[in-house]
Amino acid sequence: MRFLLIFVFLLMISLSIDLDPFDARKIRTSQINVTIEGEVEYPGTYTLNPYSELEDLLDLAVLKDTAETDTLNPQMTLKDKDIIIIQAADRPHGKISINTGTMEELCTLPGIGETTAAKIIEYRSTNGFFQTLEELKNVKGIGEKKYAGIVEEICL
Repeated sequence: MRFLLIFVFLLMISLSIDLDPFDARKIRTSQINVTIEGEVEYPGTYTLNPYSELEDLLDLAVLKDTAETDTLNPQMTLKDKDIIIIQAADRPHGKISINTGTMEELCTLPGIGETTAAKIIEYRSTNGFFQTLEELKNVKGIGEKKYAGIVEEICL
């Protein structure tokens, strides 16, 4: 009797297990859409494979000679709905990009020290590029007052 119960139990478990093989093609066929603007020859929205890097996007969009490349990380992994804005080397209006600004550049903003600049960089590394300027308020230490003091000096 005990063996019969064990057999029935194992039979029930085996019937509830999904034995369909994992289909890796589903992962390969899903795509991400990334928009690139600014100092590129072919701005627009590109459809890329998941885990594509910025370098892949730049190969398609083609950087202009006037593009600021010092702050770009070509190995950065892109995610769906990222917006990449490539600044000119002579930064228009002296604005600092919250998406590509270095620690030193971010520290030049009023009220932003090394700790807050590091939090901005950590936030964009974890969550991807900022999609709006207002999203900067999601960074711990940047409230309405600090945001209002720097909003005119930043760009995406």
